[in-house]
Amino acid sequence: MAAMSGSSKNDALYISLLGLAENFRVSNPPNIRLCIHCLQSIFNINPPPLIVSRTHLQLGNILLAHTKNKELATRHLEQAWTISIGVSFL
Repeated sequence: MAAMSGSSKNDALYISLLGLAENFRVSNPPNIRLCIHCLQSIFNINPPPLIVSRTHLQLGNILLAHTKNKELATRHLEQAWTISIGVSFL
């Protein structure tokens, strides 16, 4: 079995966590708590700023739609905006 580079391993972890989060979100009934845990776990793999920004955006939207914690949702959305300002999308 070929060894994966650190970047490839992080990409695989990111994709796996994102897939799990989406699976929990669309399950019947949805398991929003586990979806949020999966998205929060993405921060532990030190992803690039674009992924960090996107993850904050996803967390903010999910928290806004499914919880009463509007302050935390707003904080995630603000972090997504702040990070995205400094990210080059090219």
